[in-house]
Amino acid sequence: MQRLLYDGFVGQWKDVNKGTTQGSVNGPHLFTIFLNDLEISLNGKDFLFKYADDTSIVSPVWKEQDNSVPVDIVTVSVDIVRTFMEWSEKNCMSSNSKK
Repeated sequence: MQRLLYDGFVGQWKDVNKGTTQGSVNGPHLFTIFLNDLEISLNGKDFLFKYADDTSIVSPVWKEQDNSVPVDIVTVSVDIVRTFMEWSEKNCMSSNSKK
């Protein structure tokens, strides 16, 4: 289901039983519209990258780090993925985690 939200207007939910064919001309444009508000960053660094009709999360791995700022890499990675999954659920979207 989908609806339009624009400048205070909230449309009615409508059933959508079709998507866009992968590789179609309008696929990348629709992808940009659907995922426009999805941003994942930490300390000003982006960890989510969108290209054409695909999204990738790049999780940080530091070989050396400043000891004054301890960072639990596993926690950061889990938080990044959790942020993406929460956004997906909130927007009634699913992801292909095997891809």
